[in-house]
This record gives sequence, structure tokens and C-alpha cells, in this order.
Amino acid sequence: MQAIALNFHNPVEFAVDGTRLYVAAPGAGGVEDGGIEVVDTSVGTSTIVISEETMGGTLSTNPSGIAFAAGQLFAITNWSFGAGGSLVVVDVGSGAVGDAVAITEVNTLLASGTSLYVNAGATPPSTIRVFSAATLAEVTPAAGPIAVGSQNIYGMAEAL
Repeated sequence: MQAIALNFHNPVEFAVDGTRLYVAAPGAGGVEDGGIEVVDTSVGTSTIVISEETMGGTLSTNPSGIAFAAGQLFAITNWSFGAGGSLVVVDVGSGAVGDAVAITEVNTLLASGTSLYVNAGATPPSTIRVFSAATLAEVTPAAGPIAVGSQNIYGMAEAL
């Protein structure tokens, strides 16, 4: 198998959709040289989906997370240690940012079924908030965000 060259540097998150692997890479940080690209593993090509500049770049970890749910690609953008951020829909066909919801200290993203689990807490204590993939409405339990401890979360995985 031959390596597939990526367009952006410093990949931090991946999302799979069939034979396509979506890669989020913030680049060098502080400059608009990152974004999201798609790798077609069946033919060995990589194509830019959306640039960091289009996503509102220049922050050091933009984009910091991506996930697929309900047939859509979601991304976390404009996150930088303690600053606000957004959970956005990325149109993979047009390379544009669609609907968005602002989230303070957003860090990591996980999709499961029709739900999006977002780590909101770059500054401890970390919590998990839940959003609908269909509407981006928050559906976190009435008791409030799910407390996960005093440490930052830099990745989440679904148990099979």
C-alpha cells in the first residue's frame, strides 16, 4: 500500500464515511493553513473540503474535531484554550459552513446515532453536552451537563 499525501498538516481528528476518511488538521497554528480534507481510500486521493480560512481560522486548533451523524459532517471550529467555539455543519459538497451553535470552551466531538456529544471544558472541570444532529438543539439531560472529572478530555470513543 502506498502512502496518501495530505493537503494540510498536523491532523488531529478523523471521521469515516464509507471509503472516505475525513481529516481535520489545523496546520501550523496561528496562520490560516489548515482545514478539513477527504481521503478516498479506494483510489488513494485527497481533496480539500473546506479551508481554515473559510471556517473562520487563525486560532491554533481550528478545526479541533469532526464527526459524521445523520449523513452530515459536523466540526468544532474556533476553539483556543479557554475561548469560545462553535459546533457547525460542514457542507461537504460546497465546502461551506452551514448551521452553527456557539459553545464555550468546546474541545472534542463524538457522534453516536442521531446525537452529538461535545466536551465543553477546556478548563477543568470537563463536562459533556449533548446536541441533536438533526437540529443542533441541545438535548443535554435536564440535570445539566454530564460531569466527567477534573481533567481535560482530548478524545472520546463509542463503545461497541
